[in-house]
Amino acid sequence: MRSTDVAIVGGGLAGLYAASQLESRGIDYQLFDAKPLFGGRVAGVPVALGKGVQGASGDVVESGEQIGVFAPQFYDVGPAWIFPHHLLMQELVMRMGLCLFEQHASGDVLYQFENIKEPRRISNTQAQLLYRIKSGSYSLIRALLSNINSENLHAKHRVTSVTKQSDRWRVNFVANAKESQITCQHIIFALPPRIIARDFSKASWMNNVLQQQLGYSQTWMAAQAKVLVTYPTPFWREKGLSGQVFSQVGPIVEIHDACCSQTQGFALFGFIGIPATQRLQLSQKALKQACLKQLADIFGHDAYRFEKCYIKDWASDTEICTGQDQSEGSRHPQIDMQACEIALLNENLYFAGSEFASAEAGYLEGALIAANAALLKLEGRL
Repeated sequence: MRSTDVAIVGGGLAGLYAASQLESRGIDYQLFDAKPLFGGRVAGVPVALGKGVQGASGDVVESGEQIGVFAPQFYDVGPAWIFPHHLLMQELVMRMGLCLFEQHASGDVLYQFENIKEPRRISNTQAQLLYRIKSGSYSLIRALLSNINSENLHAKHRVTSVTKQSDRWRVNFVANAKESQITCQHIIFALPPRIIARDFSKASWMNNVLQQQLGYSQTWMAAQAKVLVTYPTPFWREKGLSGQVFSQVGPIVEIHDACCSQTQGFALFGFIGIPATQRLQLSQKALKQACLKQLADIFGHDAYRFEKCYIKDWASDTEICTGQDQSEGSRHPQIDMQACEIALLNENLYFAGSEFASAEAGYLEGALIAANAALLKLEGRL
């Protein structure tokens, strides 16, 4: 049976960042993720591969060959924005050799009201300053992966149980329909709280207090769906529009410019306001048609001259979203681990998902804050 110092469960931003930090400090680790593609909620559509690559379902294609190997930049279908006060993210982006640019907001904003045919156009609006990663958020995941020993990373490895044996942990996982194990001294769970509560509910270390706290904290944006529509030109900018729209009509309730640069990767993206439980009953085709019609109602017939239309429905991703997330209205994550912290430390268990962050929980910045806090505790017990 193999052994390591630290096992990381979860290969999103928090897990990969923790792995990079352990590697830089010479600490042995192994990282496991159930999904075929690392990145967690950070996902992208490649700009260079096909004005989009589309699966039979019309959803975003996620495979190692199509995303993360060939494409130089990506449209964001997961988190895209970095706020000015997100200094850890800004520092990491620069350290990885990437660049930030300001979210495009110059131009008029449109408001679509119920029972009013024409959208209302508002000039001289004051948009909040937001940053995006120039080549897409997924390029940050690629950059982290390039700085980590690939032999320590295990995609399509589903951890099924974590049990204590004497002073070491035994991590059981399934890969290629085969069960295997590894032992370790420390475990970092870089997963959303509700996924931990669901997948490890029968673990001996999962007491009622911990189960309750983990189950209460909603997974940020887990039940959200985004629509992304790519275009040969940014026609809305040419009309003096920012691309920003707020709608009371739907299905899209909020629209933004999603262009990758001034010269290529032109797109709009929007948040779909239909509740997840209703949305999952609709076909991708019907939902796309409704979104495209709304864009045409707002921007005119130019909106139908699109290249590709994608819908990324996070509510259908069982590695991110639970039934509880689907049934609730969106709210910021909130979790109180004080009652469990000492017991977890004594067991060498650490939680590093973004929802566990002491600040900016749920955001990309929160993933780094939570990972740093877990690493600080871990290093104090090595």
